[in-house]
Amino acid sequence: MKTPTQQLLEAQRHKDIKDIMLDTLERYRATRTMVRDCCDDLGVSWGTFYQWAKDLDIEVGEYHFAPVRRS
Repeated sequence: MKTPTQQLLEAQRHKDIKDIMLDTLERYRATRTMVRDCCDDLGVSWGTFYQWAKDLDIEVGEYHFAPVRRS
């Protein structure tokens, strides 16, 4: 069940909350303040951010590193 905050974000951004989370993580990927920036972008606390990630089966740790580029 989605929280009122998740529903609000979906209405504002016209996307599913999982896609919003993934987009936000991708935007701040591999930056020193990645999680803080994601929390600020979404308007939630660290605890809420990590709980949503857990509920949505998103591995936040994967975004701490730059993507591997293959040639």
